[in-house]
Amino acid sequence: MKKRLLIENDVPEMTDFQKILLLNKRKLDSDDVEFKSDNYEDLKLYHVQIKPDGLLFDFDDLEQFLKFFHYPAFEEGTDGEWDATNYDRMYYGSYDFYSECQDRAYDDWSEGYTLGYLCSEAKIRLKELLKLISPNLVDNINENGGIDDESQITSVLDKYFQHIGDEMDEIICSAKANATEAGVKEAIEKAYCNTLSDYGVEKWGKWCFGLYFISWGNLVQLFVEDGEFDGKALDLLIQKIEKKFSHSLPEYYEMEYYVMDNEMFESESCEKLVNLIDEYIERAQE
Repeated sequence: MKKRLLIENDVPEMTDFQKILLLNKRKLDSDDVEFKSDNYEDLKLYHVQIKPDGLLFDFDDLEQFLKFFHYPAFEEGTDGEWDATNYDRMYYGSYDFYSECQDRAYDDWSEGYTLGYLCSEAKIRLKELLKLISPNLVDNINENGGIDDESQITSVLDKYFQHIGDEMDEIICSAKANATEAGVKEAIEKAYCNTLSDYGVEKWGKWCFGLYFISWGNLVQLFVEDGEFDGKALDLLIQKIEKKFSHSLPEYYEMEYYVMDNEMFESESCEKLVNLIDEYIERAQE
């Protein structure tokens, strides 16, 4: 009994490393212990639960996960926080890729970038349309499918057909949104779901970004690798991740260019674009 009281009285004076050693040997009750942070004042410690075998981290979503384990990369009030918020929306399907595409569509069409999304067959049909309305631009589409001076072509199309740009944008943006949503969740999971195991943190359960766990033994190993034993356990863990983790995702506004499923995009857009251009060929012939 005296030993028990002695340990309880001494707990506030112990270093985190000493607490962990006693917890690991079952000589200290997890209910008598708390772990704090000295270096990260915005670290949300309510995500941390002290269990008999280690620390359990409980998150509601991806954003909370990123702001905790990958602090300060996604610190509140920084550009990183905006990335975390948008990654979260993308992962859970509330990010509007279609509207993002439409917001850029007018400029992309005016500058001719939209034509780069046409499949080979659609480019062939576009070439047939140009033969009817502007033969001098036919050679701008070469045999390999490359297009030169795209803005000249879109300008001519606008001159003859008022709504062709809007109709192409509708097809392209819808297909891009579907093809990006299909790839973005996989990319986020690959980058973050199980990639903390190198630091001793393992995913618990079926779902990503919910429960994670690190054992007392793995926390001891972090201290041993660091060579310093008087710091805070949570600070050491976050610092280790910050120092060695490689964030492989692009900024949120570049995700479309990196994760879009090109095969899915073409399967959803090619035939529709071909049919649309054929309609305009018929109008031009009339």
